[in-house]
Amino acid sequence: MSNELDAGRFLDGEPTEALEVVEREWTVIGEPTNERRSRSAQHVDDTASFFLEVERDRSLRNTIAAVFLLERSPDPDVVRDRFERASRLVPGWRHRLVKPPLRLANPRWVVDRDFDLNYHVRRIGAPKEKTLASVLRYACAEVLSGFDRDRPLWTVTVVDGLEDDRAALVIKVHHALTDGVGAVATLPLVVDPSPVPADPGRLPPVPSDEAMAPWALAVDAIATNGERFFGLARDAGTAALRGVPGVVRRPREAADAATRNLQAVGHLLRPPGNPLSPIMTERRGWSHFAVLDADLGALRRAAKPRGATVNDAFITAIGYGFARYHERLGTPVEELQVTMAVSVRKPGDLLQGNRAMGGHFVQPVGTTDPAGDMQAVHALTTKLRDDVGQPLTRAAAPLMNAIGPLVSGYVGPIMKNCDLALTNVAGVEEPIWLGGAEVLATYGFGPSMGTATNATLLSYRSTAHVGLHIDTAAVSDVDLLVGGVREGLDVVVALGNE
Repeated sequence: MSNELDAGRFLDGEPTEALEVVEREWTVIGEPTNERRSRSAQHVDDTASFFLEVERDRSLRNTIAAVFLLERSPDPDVVRDRFERASRLVPGWRHRLVKPPLRLANPRWVVDRDFDLNYHVRRIGAPKEKTLASVLRYACAEVLSGFDRDRPLWTVTVVDGLEDDRAALVIKVHHALTDGVGAVATLPLVVDPSPVPADPGRLPPVPSDEAMAPWALAVDAIATNGERFFGLARDAGTAALRGVPGVVRRPREAADAATRNLQAVGHLLRPPGNPLSPIMTERRGWSHFAVLDADLGALRRAAKPRGATVNDAFITAIGYGFARYHERLGTPVEELQVTMAVSVRKPGDLLQGNRAMGGHFVQPVGTTDPAGDMQAVHALTTKLRDDVGQPLTRAAAPLMNAIGPLVSGYVGPIMKNCDLALTNVAGVEEPIWLGGAEVLATYGFGPSMGTATNATLLSYRSTAHVGLHIDTAAVSDVDLLVGGVREGLDVVVALGNE
């Protein structure tokens, strides 16, 4: 998943410049731009609405997390000021979700008139061990605790007093609020490109209160659906008119394109087959976080001569590690069911919302040829990205959302047929500081969403930081699995160091 927003460019200047970029390029709810967004943008998108529905199964909670390791404790006043500013600028950070009556529309963002920064920005002392592992256990417990749906769907916690006088920042966000790419693009509002925190200037005004009675929510929902309907009709009509000359001149190509669109939708909506792992079969949502590091440049060098990407190298390494895990438990596998997130975020999209689509494929993992595996993975990921890029796939999310309430009880078992979930987010390439404390490492943890493990790569500077969100009901020996993934990363890195 690439970061099309190029968040690193926001860090080229001072925080005031970052604020100006956000105000200029992103339309926010209410102040400070005073521009009204479209009604549809005030509601969660269809993908988020669908997953909010299936969260009745707690093992399918759509919570993402990150752990930033800091060189020392950050200045508490700077941290509070930066997150207060972000809450006033970024859509959704000062808003809670409300459901329109009778499910007339997707849940709507409404300003939380009782917003309390003390609830969302916290500070605690390190657990007794004072290690990164103890921070990971805390972060995992935070994810398992879910969210208070009557408040904005995010919290950050500074953990002070780690060994070597280090600290950590634990971030918990619901996927309905943003995705990994959107979260990285938000970073310039809270971090600095230098050790001395710069003065970001004026504090933006608080978004205007918009308390809505049930009847007002119903009226708003009807108007929203009308706007969406006419917007879809307008876009479809425009596309049809533009396509007529091509159909007349090249009817066979037009028919092939239509067939390709339908096939792509079918691929994305087709449920995965049964799990291919004979041992990772249980799903309880018993979460465990683990982290690993790899040389980002070596992964890139391993991929490039083989016509592959860093993402392909990452997926190959994870598959290799899981194959070793199965071998050492006496149950070798040759393939695994994998689901991968593909970013559809574009410049100009709002920071809020999960702008990613998931698709699945069967990954070969049982070979001793990682270079060949990487080329096979590249073909699979290219096909998935091509499916996601087809115009008609935009209808997949509305369709899933429309039938969601009818099939939510059946969706969980289907999603649990995938062995692995994989996410790759391009992070920041230059060093950053939070409240005067240098950020040493950034680890992301995607939701397991019914899989045995979600492996997330969040790069920072020259390092690929890998976070594993493991369901310990599926993985009986966590240390053995982490060791296998370590070996897989080392094998692929070695290809880049040849």
